[in-house]
Amino acid sequence: MNSTPFKIAARYLFSKKTRNVINLISGISLVVVACVTATMIILLSAFNGIEELVDGLYNKFDPDITISSNEGKVLFDDSLDLASIAKINGVLYISSVIEETAIISKGDSNKSLCKLIGIDTTYVKLSGIKENVVYGTYSLHEAGENFVIPGAGIAGDLGLQLRNGESENLRIYAPIRGKKISISHKKALRDEVVSTSGAFSINAEMDVKYVVSTLSFARRMFDYEGQSSYIGIEVVDENDSEEVRDEIKRLIGEDFLVKTRREKNPLVYETNATEKKAVFLILVFVLIIAVFNGMASLTMLVLEKQRDVSVLKSMGATWPFIKRIFILEGALINIIGAAVGTVLGLSLCLAQQKFGLLRLHGTVVDFYPIKIDGVDITVVISTVIFIGVIATYFMVNYLVKKLKETSAV
Repeated sequence: MNSTPFKIAARYLFSKKTRNVINLISGISLVVVACVTATMIILLSAFNGIEELVDGLYNKFDPDITISSNEGKVLFDDSLDLASIAKINGVLYISSVIEETAIISKGDSNKSLCKLIGIDTTYVKLSGIKENVVYGTYSLHEAGENFVIPGAGIAGDLGLQLRNGESENLRIYAPIRGKKISISHKKALRDEVVSTSGAFSINAEMDVKYVVSTLSFARRMFDYEGQSSYIGIEVVDENDSEEVRDEIKRLIGEDFLVKTRREKNPLVYETNATEKKAVFLILVFVLIIAVFNGMASLTMLVLEKQRDVSVLKSMGATWPFIKRIFILEGALINIIGAAVGTVLGLSLCLAQQKFGLLRLHGTVVDFYPIKIDGVDITVVISTVIFIGVIATYFMVNYLVKKLKETSAV
């Protein structure tokens, strides 16, 4: 008897003998639910892909964790027990970094403001700078000579000819400590001529911002001997960054700022997360409208099947039994719609990943990034079914109540 309501509900939905406007509306409702479900999966996967792309771009330049001074611009190398930090479970590499504002010029006319970032050999292991040199070669020090590698955007602004591996001489101006930087007050600036070995390209923001040099060169330019702007740390598993950060905080105390890459660049990640939530809520609203469409077909079905209800009542069926029939009818529409939409959405996402159906020209990737997240899929399916079943339950309760009142009269 328990399976009887389901069989009756399935017959109402799939019976070939009852092809009428109710079946048409039910079919449309199912298709709409499927389309909304597929759209939710595709868009959420697209946002995941964008987040993964952004994280990958920043991963090529920023370390997983940074330690900086809580007071002032620099920290002294002997202020941290780097040996103890290196022993923390999950820490892979530790590197000292200088990052300060400088002026870079080619001749007297072409000048550009930049961030000169001085790195050691370990930093190369925890970043993707070396792999992203697009012109020339990666070389910061050779035969006693220092080299710099500007971003491709800066190289373009300065008119550098690096495409064929040529080297150009640049003059770098750095402020003397205690004096305000100004190109018109050269006594406040320390300058040095240095050659380029190539140019890197990671993304538009970094390409017009950074110039890479050796740590020793940057320390000499900014008079930061024995000091660093921050300490960069690479972890074994990026997913453990927050746990490693907490361990470092416990070890070094409150005198230092310890941040993960996401905490260092909050706007980038928070913007994407906010947009993802907003799109999800908009699609939930569309889903609610689609569910109301299903409620219309359910209402028409209940009205049409009043004779069937009377027959079932005469056979001893209770009102809760009849109520289950129509609740299952509405639930079937939403569950089947969610299932079809999930298969459709995942199929399109996998096709995009494999074949790159939607291509992007002139960007850092050839096709639109997609990342399927099991949690998102679960949330979408649960949301679709929950809203559909809840709406069906209340609608059927109302309709059956009216039927009872009518039959009582």
